[in-house]
Amino acid sequence: MKKLTSMVLAIALLLCCFSFAGAEEAVNLELMLHKSEVVDIMNVMADAFHEEYPNITVTVNQPAEYATAIQTRVLSGDTPDLFTWSNDQSWYAYFRDGYCVDFSGMEWVTGATNEAAREMITIDGGLYGLPYMQNAWGVLYNVDLFEQNGIAIPTTMDEFWAACEALKAAGITPIELTDADAWTTFNVFETLFGLYSADQAALFNAIADGSGSATTDESIRKVAEIFVKLKQYAQPDPLSTSYTDGVTALANGQAAMLLNGTWAYTLVKAAGEANISCFAFPAETAEATRVRANVDLAFSVFKDGKHQEECYTFLQWMIANAQKFVDMEGSVNLVNGVVNATPAFDVFAQFATEGRTFTLARNQWKSGTNTVIQPLTQILRESDDVDSFLADVDNEVKLHYAE
Repeated sequence: MKKLTSMVLAIALLLCCFSFAGAEEAVNLELMLHKSEVVDIMNVMADAFHEEYPNITVTVNQPAEYATAIQTRVLSGDTPDLFTWSNDQSWYAYFRDGYCVDFSGMEWVTGATNEAAREMITIDGGLYGLPYMQNAWGVLYNVDLFEQNGIAIPTTMDEFWAACEALKAAGITPIELTDADAWTTFNVFETLFGLYSADQAALFNAIADGSGSATTDESIRKVAEIFVKLKQYAQPDPLSTSYTDGVTALANGQAAMLLNGTWAYTLVKAAGEANISCFAFPAETAEATRVRANVDLAFSVFKDGKHQEECYTFLQWMIANAQKFVDMEGSVNLVNGVVNATPAFDVFAQFATEGRTFTLARNQWKSGTNTVIQPLTQILRESDDVDSFLADVDNEVKLHYAE
């Protein structure tokens, strides 16, 4: 009897050992997410991933003060496994200081994502983020107002001004400018600056070292002149019109165009019944036209994390299931082969596929330059004085770059 009992215990112990050997270690990954508007979608993705990989749980964390939260975690040595960010140079220090994994040698990243987007977030030769979502800046327009007045989508600057003239002649406000919110005013200037500048950093570097001046540079003068001309086709007193006012005006058919980004589309659709789509703000020629785009969501992995392989497994799954994500979220996705879910963004997706995009000028300038240029754009909106604006740019850039 004792011998039988010993044998049963031995078999049970052996089976137990096999059971533990065969079980995969349970891993919990923390993903810190910077975009509050996609928390629910990311949770759906995390749950679906867990169904396929039951030993890996992804917990999505979206703190209110995101940048501060990341900084605190880094300084305390308690970094999350993964975090997301949008392309802004305020994040570059983490990459330059060696906190994050460089994806540049990983074929599963470089072979699966948009090349122009990867170049956009390549820092000193390293690719420290997996580009996943993109926003774009362009023209949101009322399709019916264009069609009712026989106006084709403009593909050159001359065609754009002709469209504005035709709308104005029909008694329609061509453009709703939203200059009460300074960030929208600056966005118009910044986009024109990128569209008409071959090198977005060169002019301000030249101003700083004394070898150049905004007052003699043809490209920034052209930008300022276009910026001023836009007001001729806008509602009265655009400095009293907020971003929310502009969204409402376009949604209700009070204006034909709004100069803003893809992020405004959902708000416009929710605010009224107008038939809205988008087109690229044109350059002098159709061939020269490019779209200001920015990586709106990239995934990064901290080097000191204990579960890097599981992080890679999750990111590979996110690539493989990008269509599921974009069908819920709607933005232009940066994984190759994904079909755009928002027809209004097809034009931006096409420009991205063709590599005809440019990134934010502020990421090419010395950090913080946008904060000194932004108020100057509102002054220009009010004064229409191009020469004074260019002289002010010289002064402010010299002071800021000397700090």
